[in-house]
Amino acid sequence: MAKLTVKDRMARSIALRKGEAVMRADFEALGSASQISRALKELTLEGKIVRFSRGAYAKARPSIHSGKPSTRVCLEELTVELFERLGEQIRVGRAAAEYASARTTQIPARSTFNTGKRRISRSIGFGRRDIRFDNDYGKNRCEDVGLRIASLEIRPPSKTAIKICRCLYEMPYGERFSLDDFRGLGPQELVEETLSKLVKVDAIRRVGRGGFLR
Repeated sequence: MAKLTVKDRMARSIALRKGEAVMRADFEALGSASQISRALKELTLEGKIVRFSRGAYAKARPSIHSGKPSTRVCLEELTVELFERLGEQIRVGRAAAEYASARTTQIPARSTFNTGKRRISRSIGFGRRDIRFDNDYGKNRCEDVGLRIASLEIRPPSKTAIKICRCLYEMPYGERFSLDDFRGLGPQELVEETLSKLVKVDAIRRVGRGGFLR
């Protein structure tokens, strides 16, 4: 019987695993660093796995839309599993928590997880989707930024103004949005007034009809 190669053993290990997330560290005992790197690359090219984070891969299957290799479960499930493997706890992000608790009617535009009192630099994504992270430090910072920006023209800053500023803080620079994106944060006239004030202090810019730019 022919001896199994490092790639063969890795492929078998991946197939026998119960979870969906696979880490490079899982294969350290199967070969050298270069052998493992080469095997991971080959398994990725063969569509057996896909990379979704640094040193982290997911079991793959052909996409029903494109036929290209894709994850078998959603990115959110992979994120939770990955952090469990790393021994770190995460919870849903602030936007999702506020929506779930009915504190806002604005549906979160992105999947975000809260890492508590830890700051992380890990990026997670696949295809056109990615996972964002916030933390308890970020929450305090967002509130502080919201207070400082809003206080320039709004005295005292309302809860609606602070919520809008917090949303803007988490929004990437250069992103377009409209008044409708903030309708669930407070009375319409207060939302319009707040956005107008933020335009005056150059926190945002008007673009087109009813549009704004971060």
